[in-house]
Amino acid sequence: MSVSEHCPASAAQGPLPSACELAELRRLPDGAWILRFREPAHDGIAEKEVELRMLIVAATEHPTGEAYAPLYLAEYEDPTQSPPVRYAAIAPRGVMPATDIRVIADIDCADVLRDGPVTGVSEVRDAHGALVRCIADGPRAVRESVRRAVIENLRDLDENRLVFIHP
Repeated sequence: MSVSEHCPASAAQGPLPSACELAELRRLPDGAWILRFREPAHDGIAEKEVELRMLIVAATEHPTGEAYAPLYLAEYEDPTQSPPVRYAAIAPRGVMPATDIRVIADIDCADVLRDGPVTGVSEVRDAHGALVRCIADGPRAVRESVRRAVIENLRDLDENRLVFIHP
């Protein structure tokens, strides 16, 4: 469930207030993940069911054995956005299995490059010189990019908090 002003984390223990927004996150047999949730109606757009297939990888260079990595990168496709391929940072909290995660839902190139160039990250600009996207050439550049994006968005990290509810 998504934690908000109207849906405190303690609601995960039940009963759930009607204001709580629920989501389902499951690992698929091929190793990818699927996130399903209802997007509430807003700005004249009707409520709709959203399903995002994600690839999630640790954003750390050295594995920590059986423990969680402190930070993960998720790649997903959102056909309503341009470009449709998007990236998110995921930070599990607590002990295994994590029942609380924080999410930066959309990593932006401006966040990654605010402190200057990242070795291995190329900027793609349009004909007017506007930054369109950035491309990392390998795992090290990806890890540094997601770390920078999290640092730039630390103030928002608690705004996108998901708490697991066990059926």
